[in-house]
Amino acid sequence: MRSTRRVVAAVVLVLVAYGAPSAAWAAFGAKASGSLRVSTLTLRASADAYGTFTCPSNANNAPLPRGGVSLTGWEPVAGADSYTLVLDPPPNASNVVRTVTSPSRLTMTPTTTPKSGTWKMSIVANAGTWTGAEWSQTFTC
Repeated sequence: MRSTRRVVAAVVLVLVAYGAPSAAWAAFGAKASGSLRVSTLTLRASADAYGTFTCPSNANNAPLPRGGVSLTGWEPVAGADSYTLVLDPPPNASNVVRTVTSPSRLTMTPTTTPKSGTWKMSIVANAGTWTGAEWSQTFTC
């Protein structure tokens, strides 16, 4: 009876010794695959913008009594789905930010304006969360 137990134990030991590595290989030998898509987009700066800048000291007449920019349009950028426009006045004045979907007419006037200083108008093309190069122009009053 003891010899039978020993033989059975030896057979079980041999099966475990040979079977465990192949079971582990089966568990770690499976192949997985996936896909990855990478894309790039170059958004250039708008070629030019069209409009008029009015200094606050000369802004006694409508439509820009506090000064600002009156845009009639700008060059569209291929691939853009929106544009962010920023009118950045001199220190101690509020800037104006607008996001639009296409080049269009619009007026940008800060709520507070100093009579002199350097102003910056910028336009950036956007595609989703991507942003393009900036077109900008400065004006000094």
